[in-house]
Amino acid sequence: MQVETPEVSAEQATTRTFKAGDKVTFTEVRRGANSFCFTSKEATVVRILGSTAIVKYRNGHNVAILVSDLTPADERNALTRALLGEASA
Repeated sequence: MQVETPEVSAEQATTRTFKAGDKVTFTEVRRGANSFCFTSKEATVVRILGSTAIVKYRNGHNVAILVSDLTPADERNALTRALLGEASA
């Protein structure tokens, strides 16, 4: 059996770098008894700890989020891309 691996473009292979003060968005998923709730959240990066970022919500609460889940605030986040696709508006 032969396994083929798809080519990865340079854009997919690079990881974005964030620094303290950057405005970011990410998707939060909450699970209910019979449903899922997807929400797009906005926050500001407080600090980066390896593959985790500490972000601050507008209400002042700090939360740890994986850096791979973050998107710059001026770009489409994962939830928007899932619903509308990659095409530019």
